[in-house]
Amino acid sequence: MIPLTLAAAAHAAPACSRDGALPTGPVQAWLWDGMLGLAQPICPATTVGIGPRALLLADTPAFYGRIVASGTIEARLALSERTAVGLTMEPAHYESTISALSSSWFGYGATTLTATQRVDEGGPIGLAMVGRLVLPTSIGLYGHAWPFSADVGMAMQAEHGPWSAHGQVGLAATAGVGAGPTALATGLPITLGGVWRPSGGFSTVIDLQSSLGYTASLDHLALAPALRFGTGRFGMEVGGSIPLAGENRTLTVVRVGAGARL
Repeated sequence: MIPLTLAAAAHAAPACSRDGALPTGPVQAWLWDGMLGLAQPICPATTVGIGPRALLLADTPAFYGRIVASGTIEARLALSERTAVGLTMEPAHYESTISALSSSWFGYGATTLTATQRVDEGGPIGLAMVGRLVLPTSIGLYGHAWPFSADVGMAMQAEHGPWSAHGQVGLAATAGVGAGPTALATGLPITLGGVWRPSGGFSTVIDLQSSLGYTASLDHLALAPALRFGTGRFGMEVGGSIPLAGENRTLTVVRVGAGARL
């Protein structure tokens, strides 16, 4: 038992000890607008990037469909080795709804603020408190209600040789503020996943994303795979999210993220 423990400790690196251009942490493709409930990486870093995203929802029996295409500009600032803040803007957002009364909309999308605070002691298992605030900046999309959304959670990451594991559990809420009564929805987003990194320039990721109680007892259980590439200070992630069960009628989300570490 002791030799096995020592061998495991020898291969376990401190969380966030791998510097480089490759994106880290969970897959950054998510089913909800404004990235609400999306699990965050725990490692503070200063980065800039872009992230085109496409979503397809289809419910043939109900004659309902939704197509979303958007592009984001993302920035993250490491205030210290333990603290980071982020800003995501969506300068282009297109939606098309297919139903008995079809409609489409194009304009500026959501604005999202994030914060990360490491709370571990620097060992092989990293822990961080994370939070996100989604502002209703899509003027003209919401009609007479303005949805303010936020999530908070505890995230973890552990390293062992070429492998790493990550996860996050938290609480997400949306309040629709308007002329009428305020509508409040809350849910429990949970993400678990792992990364295989055979080299410094490539890794593959697979996550299970889920949410409970936001719109149904099981909003969705989704499989989220991704491939990551990096060289120098530049990195890219090609990923998606595919619901397997639950009330969410989305068929798939695809996201391509590219950025640079400063």
